[in-house]
Order: sequence, then structure tokens, then C-alpha cells
Amino acid sequence: MIYKKGYFILLIVFFCSFIINALNFNIKTKDDKEILIKTIFDMGFSAKAIADGLGTEDYESVFFKPAFHIQDFGIGFVFDFRFRFFTGQITFFTTDWYIPDDPLNTFFLYLDKIDYIKYGDMTSPIFVNVGKNPVTTLGTGLLVKNFHNHAFLPVSREWGLMTKFNGNYLNKFKTENFPLDATLIIPDLLDPDLYIIDCGLNVFKFTRLNDNFSLRIGQILATDINTTESNRLSSLIKDEEEITSHRNLSTTDYNLFTSFPLFLSYYADYIWKHDLVKVNGFGEFVSLFDIANKYSSFNYGFGIKLGTEALFINLPNSGYLLGTILGFIIESPHYAIDYFGPNYEVVRTKQYLNLYTDPDFTFYIMTGFGIYAFEEKIKFKLIATIPFVAPFSMKISSSFVLKDTLVKGLYAELYYETGVNIVSIYGYNFMTDNFRFSASFGYKFFGVKIAVLLGVQKPAWVGSSGNEDQYAKELQKFVALEISFVL
Repeated sequence: MIYKKGYFILLIVFFCSFIINALNFNIKTKDDKEILIKTIFDMGFSAKAIADGLGTEDYESVFFKPAFHIQDFGIGFVFDFRFRFFTGQITFFTTDWYIPDDPLNTFFLYLDKIDYIKYGDMTSPIFVNVGKNPVTTLGTGLLVKNFHNHAFLPVSREWGLMTKFNGNYLNKFKTENFPLDATLIIPDLLDPDLYIIDCGLNVFKFTRLNDNFSLRIGQILATDINTTESNRLSSLIKDEEEITSHRNLSTTDYNLFTSFPLFLSYYADYIWKHDLVKVNGFGEFVSLFDIANKYSSFNYGFGIKLGTEALFINLPNSGYLLGTILGFIIESPHYAIDYFGPNYEVVRTKQYLNLYTDPDFTFYIMTGFGIYAFEEKIKFKLIATIPFVAPFSMKISSSFVLKDTLVKGLYAELYYETGVNIVSIYGYNFMTDNFRFSASFGYKFFGVKIAVLLGVQKPAWVGSSGNEDQYAKELQKFVALEISFVL
């Protein structure tokens, strides 16, 4: 439908923004403590699109992002008015506000307009974040590595939860620190099928060796009770009738007797610091108990990872510059290394079903390097994981993170991960099989913010037909550009 009243709505919101902007002030309590009340108001324009073998989805939008913060607590909203230009008029997407005969998903629409709810940060005793989960690695990464809930951006999003207790910062609550931390991750509260819990203890905090030594031991418990979810990325069949939304709470039968993989991990992370070198030794043992699946009543698998990373060239006011990584991995039948990785959504169904196809143990060597600067506010890592099997195969994982260092207000995040793919000079999909690549950049200056997201990933239904042009067309490409004014 065409809504001429849309212009009037935009004018009202624009006017209200200046009223909201005036609400930044401090309040003093009876004991002279200051309580900071702050409001933020983003308004701007964005263009977003994805394209793959199922078609193209693209649109423009005018958005408003009011946010309210009281001390460590903050809540932000996002109101997207999506539209297209057609015959000189503006066509708005009414399905962003109402879905006929579907009250559940209409309710989800309004929950999605809460951009985030958060309390504290990663250096707080308690950190709670609802919305876009931070990219997270737990343990050594054998089970959870660079995991996130960003795979359906920019067109669709997940409303995740990440909460963390960190006893190492209890002094901020005016109590004694205790070296225990715990983390809970749920990628989407509106389709709650995946849960990850991590607990860790730094045992050297109880000794006098605390200055130069650190030994953190921990345990991870994780499960995905909907491993065969057939969304646009994980479906094995290119059939629009089979491919559901990334949220299918109303269409999925959550029957634990169909699939219930339970992951249990124990890990240790040892660090020794010296003026010239820093050594990080690590080990992890993961068990997979598939209590009920479509193949049998019970299956068990495990993985073992042992390795070390050495950091060299300690620069003043910057930290260690170079790192080298070397490790070994053993993978039993019924297990897959780096199970919850950054490309999890594109390998989700396929990875789970493949647990029952390879009856042999696999041994891997893991090697790579890292470059760091400004106390690791700039980080680049490249790791190759190579199995001792024929034909020659390799898994590539790399990341680059820059946080507000060289240029104030500038950030960048790049992540790339493949499956364990056969290396061949004739195989064009060695770098693009079971892979995800994403890059996000942002720059804020004088109240103006520019953000860019772009990337490529391979939906599970894309095959290796040998037709390079067709293969490239079916890979999912995504891009988003956002320009806003922060009042």
C-alpha cells in the first residue's frame, strides 16, 4: 500500500528527537553519588540487500534509533520504515508492522523493534546483552569459536541473549574479587533452540604466582535441539516450500526424541608472561552425547585439542607484536571440530548429518600466526587446520579486528571460515565450500555515523555441480549501507 501519511509521521519523529536529545543530565543522591541519565537518538537512511539462487531481497529505509541509558543500564529501539520508490511514489512495507492471521509473528515484529537491552560491559561483574550477540570464543575454540547470531543480517536478525558473571571485577561492587566467571548464550530468544553455558576458574589467582602465571580451567555445556532446521541457509533442498524462516517456532516440532545432541567440554588455558615472550598453552576435551537421533538411540563422539601460541616482540605501550600457533587435534567418529563456528548456520544441518557418515578417527595439525598491536585492540589471525587424510584437505580460519585505535571513531571486523575442503588447483570451491565471509566497517565523526556490512556465504543447498558461473550465482551475497546522524 501507498502511505502518504508516512511523511507526516517522519516529521513528528524528527521533531520529537530534539526533545529527547535534551534529556541528558546527572542526578545527585543523598550521599552525593551521581546518577547519569543519557539519551541517544540516531536517525538516518539505509540500503540493504541479499541475493542468491533463491532470488534477491533489497529495500531502502528511513530509520530512527532512540536509546535511553541510566548508569550501566541501557535500552535501544529501532524503528525501520522500509520502502521502495514506484511510479514516483513511496511504497511502504506494511508487513513490518502487521502480518495478517499470524499473531505470534506479529508479536515478534514488535519485540524486534527493541534493538538492544544491556547492563554493564565485559569488564563489569555482571554483563547482560539482549540483541546482537558479541562474537565469542569459549575454551580453546574446539567447540565454540567466533560464534555469533549475525548470519541472517542484514535483512533478518536474531534477538539473542548473552549474559556473563565475572568475579574478577567484583571490586566494582565494593566486595572482594573471586576468580570465577560464567557465561550463558542463546542466539535467538524468539526461537530458543540453541543454548551454550560456560564456567571458568583461574586457579593461580589463589597463589603468589598470579603476576606472571595464569591457569584457567573451565567447562562448557551446549545443545542444539533443532539441528535440522531448514531455513534459507541451512536447508539441504532448494525448494521454497521446504525452506522456512530463520524463526520457525510455530512450525517446528521440538521433539527431543528426534534429535538431542549434548556437548560437554573440559578445557585448560595456561599463560606465562615474560618481558620478551608470552606463552599460551591450551587443551580441550569435548564429548558429544547424541541421546536420540534418526539413526539410532544413542551415539558418542569426542574431540581433543592440544596446542600453544607464543607471542614475541613486546613493544612499549603496545604489547606483543607477533604470534605463532601450533597444535594437534584428534576427532573421533560422531564429532566435528569447531562445531559452533562463525559459519554454523550454513553448515548446521549438513554438519549434524555428517556425524554419522565417517567411521574413522581423523588427526589434524593446526598452524598459523597472529599480528597484534595496541594491547590487542588491533588483531589479525590466520589458522590452517590440516587433516592427515587423502586427498589433501584444509580448513582456513581468519579474523581481523580493529577497535577505535589508529583513527578515533573507526572500527572494523572481518571473519572468514571454511569447512575442511579438498585442496585442488582445479577445485574452484576450495575457498568457498561451507564458508562464510563477513566484513563490517564503521566510522563516527562530528555526530555522523557511517556503517557498512558486506559478505558472502554458501547456503547448504548449494551443490558443487562443476559449473563455476552457476556456483557463484547461488552463493549468498549480502550488503548494507547505513548513514545516520547521532543527536
